[in-house]
Amino acid sequence: MKVACLTPYPQDTVPGQRFRMEQWAKHLAAMGIDMDFVPFLRPETMQYLYKPGRMLEKSRDVLAGCLERAMWSLRRAREYDVVIIQREAILLGVDWIERYLSRHVPTVFDFDDAVWLPNISAANRAAGFVKGFKKIDRILGMVTTVSAGCEYLAAHGRRFNADVHITPTSIDLGTYSPPREHVRGDVLEVGWTGSVTTGPYLKLVAGALATAAKRIPMRLWVLGADLEVPGVEVHCEKWTAEREVPVIRTFDVGLKPMPKEDWVKGKCPMKEIQYMALGIPCIATRYGTSVESIEQGKNGLLCDTDDEWVEALVRFTDVDTRTRMGSLGRRVVEERYSSEVAAKAFAGALESARRRFRSNRTVQGAELRASK
Repeated sequence: MKVACLTPYPQDTVPGQRFRMEQWAKHLAAMGIDMDFVPFLRPETMQYLYKPGRMLEKSRDVLAGCLERAMWSLRRAREYDVVIIQREAILLGVDWIERYLSRHVPTVFDFDDAVWLPNISAANRAAGFVKGFKKIDRILGMVTTVSAGCEYLAAHGRRFNADVHITPTSIDLGTYSPPREHVRGDVLEVGWTGSVTTGPYLKLVAGALATAAKRIPMRLWVLGADLEVPGVEVHCEKWTAEREVPVIRTFDVGLKPMPKEDWVKGKCPMKEIQYMALGIPCIATRYGTSVESIEQGKNGLLCDTDDEWVEALVRFTDVDTRTRMGSLGRRVVEERYSSEVAAKAFAGALESARRRFRSNRTVQGAELRASK
């Protein structure tokens, strides 16, 4: 099977692509499914996309992407057995491309966030009026098949489409191996990984971290954002693909604080499965998909209040607790969130789309002949 994957961003630049399609490509190839990536934006755009200003250059790049996407759809789409649309075909609030593709080729819409809800980065808020989030529900109804990263997203997809598959965001266990070996140390190494846009989430537990730092010796490692937490020793490092796993591997415990908002409900497990894949226990907000991936007291801890966050950090000063929960977390990733498991599920979605499209064409042809 030959498939094209229309992605918003270039390869190896954003987690939503790295932990889904880009990770699955090699497993799909082993199953006889060859994937070509067709990004909307060019690599140079990523240098300033999420920084304030430069609206002229951003507008130019988006318009260029629209033209290239339209030309590709007209000239190349029918060369493929299935076309995957990840999140949206173009970064504007119109569904022209999706509408055209769904009429001519089997299409799979893949999403890992609640993309039907407004969510715009602060750097690009002035251009938010062109996004048009309402198009997502229309797209869900017109594509052949839907691939959702978690049950919350799948439930929304089922409102508009009869063929919805859950394909979890995943971890390449070849990269995330071997798991960390926990040892007794003088300082608890607490870590968080994310981005500039999600950095503010860490501030949600700033008070708890400061309180814990008064009770136990600890350091906070921040990968992907630059911030300070008063009362806590913080070390920040810029994210790079090469440094991601080596830095996370140094954590004794990983953090995933999240605000209790509708947008967050649709965020697939990612930080926690990165930690767990390396045998590192996670402390997370008791909300959203974290309650699906973390079993309280077995492979991590879920918290609601600052006091619970503090006690969880204190609890993980015990090396045996970290080792036991970390080992169980690794097993959860192996069984439910490995890239191999996810790729097999996604292969089923691709085959379903091809089969359903052919079936629909057969029915449409019969109806046309009967009407003559």
